[in-house]
Amino acid sequence: MSPNGMQRFAFNDMTAREFMLAFPYCLPAIGPPLVQAAVGQGAMDRFVYYTPRSFFHAGRNARDKLVEAHGRLDPLIGGLVRDEMRDHWWRHLLVSVPLGWCGMWVGGVLGLALVPLFAVAAVLARGTSHRLLLIYSVPPFMMLGLHALIANQYTRYNLILIGPLATAGAWAALRGLARSRREAVAE
Repeated sequence: MSPNGMQRFAFNDMTAREFMLAFPYCLPAIGPPLVQAAVGQGAMDRFVYYTPRSFFHAGRNARDKLVEAHGRLDPLIGGLVRDEMRDHWWRHLLVSVPLGWCGMWVGGVLGLALVPLFAVAAVLARGTSHRLLLIYSVPPFMMLGLHALIANQYTRYNLILIGPLATAGAWAALRGLARSRREAVAE
C-alpha cells in the first residue's frame, strides 16, 4: 500500500448512519440533493474530500503526523496495515462495500442508465454465446473492489468500468430494438 493509501483507513471510522446514507448519496446528480433534503445539509460532509472534517483530511492529517514523527512512511506501512487489519479488519471490509458502490457510478448521470443495463445484460449473458461480456468484465470489477479496499470511493479510479458498462448498455439496447422490430413485424 502506498503512503497515500494510508488515508483509506480513516474511512473505517464511518458511522452506521454514514454507511447507510452512502448508498443513496452516491447516485450521480440525484443522490446528494436527495440525502440533503431527507436528513439535512452537511450529513455527508465527512464523505467528500473537500470538506475540512472529511475522512480524506482525517487520513491526510494522520499521515502527515506520522511523516513528521518518523521522517517517512515506507518503513512503517507494513506494521500500520498489519495493526489496522488485526484490530479492524471487519470494519475495513464492511466499509469497502459502500466505497465500491460509490466508485461504480462512472459516467455521472449516464451511469444511472448504464449500471442497471449492465446488470440486465449480465443476467441475459449467462449461458449464452455472449458470456464473454461477463469474462471481460471481471478485471474492471476486480479493480473496483481493489480500489474500495485500498483507496476511496471516487469514480476516477474506476474509469476502466466504462468499457463493460457501455458494451452492456449497447448490447441491451440493441437486443431491445431487435425485440421491438420482431414484435412490430409479428403484428
